[in-house]
Amino acid sequence: MLRPIREKQVELEMVSIDQLVPDNHLLRKIDATIDFSFIYDKVKSYYSEDNGRPPIDPVMLFKMMFVGYLYGIRSERQLERCIGTSDYDSHSTEHKENSKPPHSRLRGGLPYF
Repeated sequence: MLRPIREKQVELEMVSIDQLVPDNHLLRKIDATIDFSFIYDKVKSYYSEDNGRPPIDPVMLFKMMFVGYLYGIRSERQLERCIGTSDYDSHSTEHKENSKPPHSRLRGGLPYF
């Protein structure tokens, strides 16, 4: 059915993940309590400094695996879908500039939980 165009939307509402996730959320408490920077020292010997592709941040990978363990997400693909689309993403707040890794980069990790 042909209808005339009515008003177009001219307003935009900015919402951040911090506004949507409650202050007492489990992942906020974990992020405030645990300093994950020790992971860099543990994995440094596994990364090449002068060749290869740019690495995915090992802290972000660990946090993704940790979220999968905490919430019982056993599927790599499901974990990839959950990260960034819900409050799980608040757990990796300091790594927003990095894109989330594809599920294939997690392969081999989830079954060991």
